[in-house]
Amino acid sequence: MKIKEKQQRLTNSMEKMLIKMNEVTNVCLISNEGLDKRDLSIICFIAKNGEVIMREIADFLSIPVSTLTSIIDKLVQKKYLYRFNPSDDRRIVKVKLTDSGVTSYKEFKSYKEKLSVMMLSVLPEKEQDHLVELLEKISNQTFNL
Repeated sequence: MKIKEKQQRLTNSMEKMLIKMNEVTNVCLISNEGLDKRDLSIICFIAKNGEVIMREIADFLSIPVSTLTSIIDKLVQKKYLYRFNPSDDRRIVKVKLTDSGVTSYKEFKSYKEKLSVMMLSVLPEKEQDHLVELLEKISNQTFNL
């Protein structure tokens, strides 16, 4: 198979998967009224990293801290996040998930896991292992997130 055909087939497959992943995200957003995709990204980032400083979130989103402040204000007001200053350094502002934030994250994670199960279920176990290895290799070497 020529490289052009491989590229086209890969692009088509990724588009189908992205559409399905967006559907999963949208279902989660509907059940968590008032959240948008960026909010959900922030919640997932904090869930994976624990208490974080504002700069870490801003770097993750590639936006200035000044822009992030209003986004975090909204998520604090909606009770998804809790903002605080550590006692050892009052200049630092940290955020962490509230119980509602943890619940939203777990719900979104559950939807993503169901999608993963659905995708893997069409493959025999050996191909599942190979697919996971290849996707890990691609994501680690290409995206380095």
